[in-house]
Amino acid sequence: MKIPEITIQNIFKIPTLGIGTWEMGGRQNADTSEDDKFIHAIRFALENGIRHIDTAENYANGHTEEVVGNAIKAFDREKLLIT
Repeated sequence: MKIPEITIQNIFKIPTLGIGTWEMGGRQNADTSEDDKFIHAIRFALENGIRHIDTAENYANGHTEEVVGNAIKAFDREKLLIT
């Protein structure tokens, strides 16, 4: 199934569906016990058409951004929107 897209500022096409990362890698503090599961989930989403990842540096005291970074290593960063 193809995910509908929108165009941002007449330049960047992005699917209307994204993935949020709150609680991936912990809440207030880092919890690495399920990192592999979260990395797999993010990669699965990207492999299936998702290109928008929403995260924040205060999620799990910055650890969530590390999880996202590990998950996207094999993907073309220019085709992703990370907010």
